[in-house]
Amino acid sequence: MISLVYCLMALGLTLIYSVMRILNFTHGVLYMLGGYVIYYAVVKIGLPYPAGLVFSFLIIGFLGILIYKGLLRHFRMNILVCLIITLGLSSILENVAYIIFSPYEKSVPSLSSKVVQGPLGVSLGAERLIVMCVALAFMVALFLLLNHTKPGRAMRAIAQDTEAAMLQGVKAENIFLLGMFLASGLAGIAGGLMAPLFSIGPFVGTEMVMNSFNVILVGGVGSMAGAVLGSFVVGLITSISMTFLSGDVGTMIIFAFLILILILRPRGLLSGV
Repeated sequence: MISLVYCLMALGLTLIYSVMRILNFTHGVLYMLGGYVIYYAVVKIGLPYPAGLVFSFLIIGFLGILIYKGLLRHFRMNILVCLIITLGLSSILENVAYIIFSPYEKSVPSLSSKVVQGPLGVSLGAERLIVMCVALAFMVALFLLLNHTKPGRAMRAIAQDTEAAMLQGVKAENIFLLGMFLASGLAGIAGGLMAPLFSIGPFVGTEMVMNSFNVILVGGVGSMAGAVLGSFVVGLITSISMTFLSGDVGTMIIFAFLILILILRPRGLLSGV
């Protein structure tokens, strides 16, 4: 379950980097805001959870477009400036959320209390199974969009060679907006999926975005297949280490593994795939 949620986050980060060459550290804030959208949609307004997920995808997606058009578009060619801008904006938005939503964590009602019995005596909460299925569905939808639709092929062309794609009639700015919308929407979906399982607070996105960057570094920066592989590797290490050890030790193990990967394969496990 954690791997699939990491995968949604990492695919969004990879999409933004591949299409626009931007390392977007506001992705963790978008994850956090996606959780708050679900909270207010489901708890305060009373909407069904699926409708809340749709609102989370749309609202956070359009917020990503605003961030791009308001700040990142003017500095898109300078990766370092964009990195500094997104780091600063992430800190600002976290503290604004702290003021608006209060420091107290909020909870979304559980989706289901049922337990599904699997093979070999393994039991899995139905709530977690729902999260896994929804995350997997969005992953499949993204890969279908990228590989079997005209906008998806345009995004892949822009990622390979922006100038050549523009010479073939691809409107790069429209593709940048679409890529930012989809990537940000995936972060909102990830936050919305985790909201019923864990509490929502102003700073919950910090650890998530750090682990997501670990994922893409392990798998290979700019590689969609690498993001998928990296998410399952990091998710597995996270789950095992935090189950049998403490959270701090688990974080240490993840970074130790990341350092090892970067020493052996500096460009990641599946760079270029």
